[in-house]
Amino acid sequence: MDARLSDYDYDLPAELIAQRPLPRREDARMMVLRRDAQTIEHRQFVELKTLLSPEDLLVLNDTRVVPARKFSDDGAIEFLFVERLGRARWKCLIRPGRKFRVGATTKIDQITQRVGEIPPDRERIVALV
Repeated sequence: MDARLSDYDYDLPAELIAQRPLPRREDARMMVLRRDAQTIEHRQFVELKTLLSPEDLLVLNDTRVVPARKFSDDGAIEFLFVERLGRARWKCLIRPGRKFRVGATTKIDQITQRVGEIPPDRERIVALV
């Protein structure tokens, strides 16, 4: 297969990004790209079996997303835990970041989070103490 990363670029409005499953899973929508016709269709997931040919390979991904988005116990600071750096150290995106400088602390689930450093990418290295 000859593919470039740019082949997967498309505009996705934020309001169309699912935040939780639909009450009726069979109502889930999917986008169908027909390369031969250069068209895009919007279909329902229950129609998948009608779109597959006997020679198609269907790969299922049953991995789970780590609950990496947390809020401080007071709800004032949002954390996105991006990368685990050690047993109790994480690289995080924090909003609002300007309020959470080196040495600043807050609690998430009664566990203290302390900013140890701010790398050039403006993320925060946080220690769980």
